Amino acid sequence: MKKILVPTDFSEEAEFAYEFAYEMAKKSKSSITLLNPHYS
Repeated sequence: MKKILVPTDFSEEAEFAYEFAYEMAKKSKSSITLLNPHYS
């Protein structure tokens, strides 16, 4: 993996998903992109 896309609505649940993605990105040296569908 080189890129991880994390959809978010900035809720508490989405924060947990981001933390999980962050740990995956650290291990695989990937980048993270946050996506908020309300602003895209």
